[in-house]
Amino acid sequence: MRSSIVGSVLLFSACGGGGDVKITQPPPKYVGFHSLAHHANVVWVEATYYTDHKRVFDTNLTSEGILPVALRVGLRGKGQDELPIQITPEDMALCMYLQDGTRLDSVPYAEVGKDDEDVQDAVTRFALKTGLIEVWDKAREGFVFFQIPKGDDFEVDGGRIIHHTPTLSRELDLLKSLITLKIKSLEGLTPIFVGIKQDIKGGR
Repeated sequence: MRSSIVGSVLLFSACGGGGDVKITQPPPKYVGFHSLAHHANVVWVEATYYTDHKRVFDTNLTSEGILPVALRVGLRGKGQDELPIQITPEDMALCMYLQDGTRLDSVPYAEVGKDDEDVQDAVTRFALKTGLIEVWDKAREGFVFFQIPKGDDFEVDGGRIIHHTPTLSRELDLLKSLITLKIKSLEGLTPIFVGIKQDIKGGR
């Protein structure tokens, strides 16, 4: 399943920028992935990008090369009480694929804002905490963090990323990105794929 979904992102990238064609935006018909995903109708994941996340962390993390996304992970439906299901840092394998297939790796929240005590306190407070997954009604969203590639190749502007390459500058919609993560149960590790929705206010 992972190969087919991620492959569609990469294929889309190849179709959008091949040869000498210079474009600034991928085709408009591409609508992205759903921001609420589930496994076996039991484990549910919702992803939100807060455009004005400065309200949360008292700083613009994207200017420091960090992209924060809020995840809500919870259990609901038949079977939610039958197996202990958890997310663990060592098994989570969290990453994001941008609209053109660029992969952003996750950054441990302990490494975010560590040079500013106030920012690090806010990051620690609102970060997604791993462990046993709660039922959906009690599950609270928490932030995960992705490393924007260093250098001048990427520029974040609200809900979009400008990817500069030697042949073109491509405008990527963050809401058409894909997040992948794994959950752990007695049956082993299971991957989940989820798109992103946007909240402009970013209030907490």
